[in-house]
Amino acid sequence: MARKTYYTLAVRSEHGRGWGADFGDFERAAVVDEMNDRAAAGIRRRDMKIVASRPYQASIDKAVFALNSNRA
Repeated sequence: MARKTYYTLAVRSEHGRGWGADFGDFERAAVVDEMNDRAAAGIRRRDMKIVASRPYQASIDKAVFALNSNRA
């Protein structure tokens, strides 16, 4: 069985408290579309990142934790 990649849109907190997982999908294009919608609604692109992980909550949490650890 092939591993599926899960893409998560991480959004930086308005209050500078780091990144949080906000939207996810198996199709990267769907996450890019969500990011574009949010950019059109006024969220700055520098406050959004797409991270790839395995489709398990622990993997998603680890990817977002890595963003927060790097203070990206």
